[in-house]
Amino acid sequence: MDRKEYHKPSKQMPRHDKQEIHVSAPGAGPWAVGSTQACSWWSNNIKSDAKVVVEIKSTSSDKAECGTGTLMFKIGSDWDTSESYYAYVYLKEDETCHGKGGEFKLIGSYGYGYGEKKDDYKSDDYSKKTY
Repeated sequence: MDRKEYHKPSKQMPRHDKQEIHVSAPGAGPWAVGSTQACSWWSNNIKSDAKVVVEIKSTSSDKAECGTGTLMFKIGSDWDTSESYYAYVYLKEDETCHGKGGEFKLIGSYGYGYGEKKDDYKSDDYSKKTY
């Protein structure tokens, strides 16, 4: 039986201490206008008390703890159903450490249990809460 000689790889091995954020929700949807959804994430090599910022498209939410987290948000009647949206989570102290979720679409709320749109409708602003 011949033995093969093994050598160290010529390229440097990847570092396993890299800070990473992975966004796992919301999923692809489509989600109804007026519904409440969750943005969920998990991270590697980031302290559990580090602050992150969660954004849905260009609608900014407030800060949350890193590690593993979930931040609820409500899809308001003013959100454009022809647009695609995504969740974006980044480390408050280092915006280069970020995660982006998959894109999701919206559908109108009519017929999905959210009632009729009223002219004076305002969404509860879940995205402005601090956790």
